[in-house]
Order: sequence, then structure tokens, then C-alpha cells
Amino acid sequence: MRLPLLLIMITSLGLIGCGSDAAISDAPVSYEGDEAGECDDGADNDQDQAFDCDDPGCAGSPVCKVEADDEESTNQAPRDTVSTPRTEDDTSAPGDAEAAPGDALEAGDDTGPSPEDDAEAPEPEPEPEPEPEPVDPAAPCPPLAEAQGTIISVSPSDLDDLRLQLASAQEGTTFLFNDGVYPLNGEALRVPIAKTVLRSESGNAQAVIFEGGDDTAAGIHVAASHVTIAEFTLQNLNEAAIKVLPEPGQTGLTGTNIYGVTIVDALERAISVNGYNQAYVDGGQVACSAVSLSDEGREGVDASCDVGGIDLRQAAYWTIRDNHIEGLWCKGALAMPAILAWRSSAHTIVERNRIDDCSRGIGLGEAQSPLAGERTHTDPGCNLDAHIDHYRGVIRNNMLFVGGETFMSENASYESGIHLWSCCKGSVVHNTVVGLKSPYSSIEWRREGAQDIQILNNLVSHNLRERTGASALLLGNLEDADEDLFVAQDEGDLHLMSDVLGAINSGEDIQVGLADFDFEGDPRLGARDIGADELVD
Repeated sequence: MRLPLLLIMITSLGLIGCGSDAAISDAPVSYEGDEAGECDDGADNDQDQAFDCDDPGCAGSPVCKVEADDEESTNQAPRDTVSTPRTEDDTSAPGDAEAAPGDALEAGDDTGPSPEDDAEAPEPEPEPEPEPEPVDPAAPCPPLAEAQGTIISVSPSDLDDLRLQLASAQEGTTFLFNDGVYPLNGEALRVPIAKTVLRSESGNAQAVIFEGGDDTAAGIHVAASHVTIAEFTLQNLNEAAIKVLPEPGQTGLTGTNIYGVTIVDALERAISVNGYNQAYVDGGQVACSAVSLSDEGREGVDASCDVGGIDLRQAAYWTIRDNHIEGLWCKGALAMPAILAWRSSAHTIVERNRIDDCSRGIGLGEAQSPLAGERTHTDPGCNLDAHIDHYRGVIRNNMLFVGGETFMSENASYESGIHLWSCCKGSVVHNTVVGLKSPYSSIEWRREGAQDIQILNNLVSHNLRERTGASALLLGNLEDADEDLFVAQDEGDLHLMSDVLGAINSGEDIQVGLADFDFEGDPRLGARDIGADELVD
């Protein structure tokens, strides 16, 4: 399906297969094992490339517990799991040995005490929380549902009182911001109460503006679980527009929902998610949002060009989807990636994002060695003798383009479209990466920790590159793609021409569930087209 380029660059498109929090739900993140029978059905139900008992979400399943007990009884090592911490709001989380909230005990579960036990019977399992409503692929970024519960209306004149209200609000309070400009005056808005919602009343992100004024380090500091930040603009911040960071004494955060926001000129990271000291930030999403660095904002970036887009550190089970990121580059130095999950992050899904004129696009893994005390995972499919900076993860159905007039005229550096550095079991599937100037590589994988990589059905204008000890399975990719394949390559329209062969019906068959739909949510039926776009009748 073809849409005008302007619409592609403004509107986030094509959601299938990942839970949206658009209805403002505090439902748990979907994972393998959150429904009965998923841990022995042979399917990758959460599409993170870990099946059944190899997925950390199945650690508490009786069927997996039986396998682990059998292994121990034969003096074999027990099944490893990815560690996922408890959070301040949840009694358990995916990866804990206990069932997570919403887990249904499978038939035949006998983990409770027998009638002969003298111990008190355990408390009954909590009722499953409702799952978010599925998103219509024809309208993947709908407006948020009407606010419910306690609602506080906010105007620009209320900003001084707002900080006190955020600190003392009841759990689940929604703050509705009326149209206007909200000067932050050097101080971030701190959100310390669980299930708080900050959103615009009108649903128009451009009508509610949080102004950093170049004297504010961070715009919003999320320091609680199940917080939603939605549908407004943050601009002119010296560091991060939004940071999700536990505070001392917290055990971790979960369920962050950043939805439909616009971020302009955050001079370090647009969105920074950072776990530390065993207090990790897991199970969140950044969706349907826009990040940009303007020419004026670029003048304020320091000489190191330490500017980037969405940055996840020591974070697991995040989804980054349907966003538009542009302009992250400097004239004399290399910027950080538009989307980066690193520092021992895991199970990240990056899908259907549009990235324009960024000197580095999407990365899973970055660092060559760990920091002291950094989060550790024990993944049975990964060689733990090598440093692994990201575990598993999927990059699919993204479109990346470099070729804007200013980018080209300023001789800005262009390093790579997609990279996996020290990433174990990452999958790069059905992406389109096009540059009007040559990168070092369109897609690359690097270092000994980058093992069992899958590079499948990607369409790139230049090259795929394997580096320094990494290994990957390559199937169905098309390198050095001719510009005639695209509707208007010079203008950044990377849809396929219907009458030019080369990519059409030339992709390899891949497993069901890995990339069943394209950049715009169109289904891939029959022979697959290579790249992010699938031609449909």
C-alpha cells in the first residue's frame, strides 16, 4: 500500500502483534507464558526469539519446572533464565521463579501444599489484569481513550503547584494539560507515583508545549511504575526530554508508556531509560512519537556530538514502534544512534520506525566490555565467555533513509543503518536501508558476542558487513539495490515500484510470527517482497 511521503513522516503506521497502551491500561506486558499452554506449544508467542521453556517468561511454568527438576535429578545444570527484577508495584515479573500477575496456572499444577502439610495454604492467585485492546493495523496510533478515575486539569499558570501535586497525588491520577506553553524554568517534572498519567486534554501534541528554554537539563523524570506520558511536545532541553530512572531505594520500574509525544532539540538523549544497582526499568514502550534535532538545536550540541534518540540501558522487554526520528547528526563528529538498546539490555523489539538523516540508525548492543556491577543475564543460547551487550531482540519492518539536502551538503558522517555489536541471537528482518551517500555499512554485526544473528529479507542500497569474530545467518537479502526499485529514492519514498523486478516476490520464507506484516501493517501473503514494504493488491 502506498501513502504520501509526508504522511509517512508525520504519522506512525502499521501496528500488528505488540500490545499498545493506547487505552491507558496498567495491564502487564505480554510475554511467553502469560497464558496457559504457551510454554509447551512450540511457538514464539511474544516474538522475542525464545521458545517455550527457553524463554524467561516461562520460568514459573509447571511444565518448565518439571524439566528443571528432571535435569537436577540427573546431575545436569538447571535451565537458565534471564533475570528480571521485582518492581515497586508488582509482586513478580516475567523471569521470576514465581508466576507473574495474570499468569493462569496450567492444569495439573501441584506446586501448592498437599492436604497433609501443616503450613497455611497460600493466598489465591490474583485475578488476571485485562490485556490492552488490539490495535487496528489500518489505524495503529489512535488517540488515547477518555481519561478515567481522578482527573486534575492543568493550565500554564498552575505549573508551580503542579510539582507538589505530582508528588502527593493518589495512585492512578490523570493530569490533563490544557493548550499552552509550560516553561519548565530549569526544573524537571518529577513523577514519583505509580499509574500517573500526564497527557494533553486536546490530544494535539503540538498544542501543549513544555519549554526547557535552554536552562533545563531534563523535561520529565519518571520515577514510578505504569506511568504514561502522552500527546504533548517537549523542546529545548540540555540533556534528556524524558528520563526513566529509578531513585535510590527503589527496586525497579515497569510499564512505562511514552505515546504520541514530540521531542525537539534534546541535546543529549531524547528519551533516556537507565537501570542501575539492580534497579532496572523493564517492560515499557515508546510508540507513535517524533524526535528531531533542528539546525538551530544542532548549534548547541557540544563538540563530542553526544546526541541521540531513544537510549535503553540495562533494560529488558521494551518495544520501540511506529516512531519518526530525524536529523541526529553533527558536522564534525559522529552522533549516537537514533534507537539504541545496550549496556546489558535484552528482548528489545524495534519495529516500523521511520528514521531520516541520522548518522547512525538502530543498534542492539554497543559497548565492548561491561561496567562494574552491570546487569547480568544467563541465557542458555549465548556464549557467556564473550561480553554480550544485548540479548536476543528483533529489528523488523523499519525504513531508514539518508539523503536530505542539508545532511548531504554539510558532509555529515554516515556510519551505519543498523548494527548489532556484541548482541547474541538478534534478528534483523525485512528492513529497508537506503543512503544517497555511502555508509561504512548498511547493516553490520560485530565482535565475538554477536553470535547466532539472523539477517533476513533486508533491502539495502549498499552493503552488509560482518566484523571481528561475529557470525550470522544471511537469507533473502538484497544488497546494492538499484534506485529504480523505489518509487522516488531521491525524495526518500522507499516503497517498491510495482513493475520493477528484483525485490518483489524474492524474499525467503521465514517462521510465522517473526514478520507477518510490513511497515504499514499490510499482510505478507504468499511470496514475500524483500525489505520493509510489501506490495498488495
